[in-house]
Amino acid sequence: MISRRLVSAFTAVALGLCLAGCNTQLLTRANILDLDSNSNVDPSGNFTAPGSWELHVTYDCSKQKSQGVADLNRFDMIVYNSDDASSNFEHPEVHLTGPKHTQLLKFKRGGTFYIDIDSRCDWRLSVVDTSGVH
Repeated sequence: MISRRLVSAFTAVALGLCLAGCNTQLLTRANILDLDSNSNVDPSGNFTAPGSWELHVTYDCSKQKSQGVADLNRFDMIVYNSDDASSNFEHPEVHLTGPKHTQLLKFKRGGTFYIDIDSRCDWRLSVVDTSGVH
């Protein structure tokens, strides 16, 4: 028969290991870049990803549509390699259409990059380092 004290100790250790693993997982994801169309910042600045990374893109044209802005419902983006200005081979170009859209792109190789965006809509993008996530 197993004593309650032993079961309690085992449960506490197992819970501690689980939480330690969960915290380590969360700490390994880091934002590298976070921009939106309202920040008045040129999104074509260089950023460096040490290994695998994700690019989260969202755009919404509802505000511009209500203002009567022409050439809406599209979002065009090119990811460039900074060292030679060539387009990235994993996801070189993204062309999205519609009044709003969300896209997640996963990249396996790190490096230094910049992004060119062409859209009249409100957009937001973030780059997240996932190289430490297993």
